[in-house]
Amino acid sequence: MGEQMAHDLCTDANGKAEMMFVGEMPWHGLGTRLTQPPTAGDAIRAAGLDWAVTKKQLFVGDEHRPLPGQYAIVREDRWYRNEDGLLGTVGQSYTPLQNVDAFSFFDPIIKTGAASYESAGALRKGERVWVMARLREDFQVTEEDKIARFLLLSNTHDGTASVQVKFTPVRVVCKNTLNQALARGPALRVPHTRDIKARLDDANGIALKAIQQHFDDLGRYFQAMLAVRMTEDKLQGYLRSVFIEPSKNMEQKRLKKALSQVQTDRKESARLFREGKGNALKGVCGTLWAAYNGITEYVDFHRGVYGDSKWLENVWFGSGSAIKERALDAAIQL
Repeated sequence: MGEQMAHDLCTDANGKAEMMFVGEMPWHGLGTRLTQPPTAGDAIRAAGLDWAVTKKQLFVGDEHRPLPGQYAIVREDRWYRNEDGLLGTVGQSYTPLQNVDAFSFFDPIIKTGAASYESAGALRKGERVWVMARLREDFQVTEEDKIARFLLLSNTHDGTASVQVKFTPVRVVCKNTLNQALARGPALRVPHTRDIKARLDDANGIALKAIQQHFDDLGRYFQAMLAVRMTEDKLQGYLRSVFIEPSKNMEQKRLKKALSQVQTDRKESARLFREGKGNALKGVCGTLWAAYNGITEYVDFHRGVYGDSKWLENVWFGSGSAIKERALDAAIQL
């Protein structure tokens, strides 16, 4: 039976991580490395995601009476081997989205040659799966500081979240992920309703038209940050706007812990503003761009609030992602 391992990656019955990647090896050498950008089918098979989920009625009591409107989502390959394939419980209207259909979101842009599959995998027992595609052209912030452009699609099989698509630029010099939601509204946050496949197909057209414009906008923001010199007062004000004081209404023990965390967050981000990877580059040192990347490097590689087992989910989808989005919003205000 598959188990979880470092960084919450799912493993199969042989202990192999259900993940594939192209190029440089991530996550301590886990997963299947491919030397050529794969097709959707290749990516699914290499990542070990060629399994399906199904919705099953829940029953209660010795009489095994149906529980109205309550269903289990199970992973078929494990369920039929009498392994732990239960991924979550959902309501009547929930419609599963199979991995193969989630991957097809990127097919149009992959076929044009404008992007290629970069990585794909599953977390925990398969409750969340992702696929990441890299766009062909990197963005240059300075001559030495480049940003690789990625799109990240995630889907949950446990009923806890919609299908989501994010821009995930990665600063090449230090691998910071600069997650940004593709749209603030519902266009690319698709709920698991009966028309989920059609709605995802519709969102695909919207997304592909928006991709270049959004990355152009991000590029302008990043370059504008280079023009903002950070005094100590300005740096501390920026960090206060990103790492916000906790509410004083919470229980005292929790408040003390939360205050300590905020102080650590600000202190370490300030240190990485000065010492972080790439922040000594010509044109970068002492700027708002360095401050922003101090925060993203801290969140991705140093914060460790949830430990290694939740690292990937945290920096892409959880509180780490929220901090990074807040850091960009605050930087744009400056």
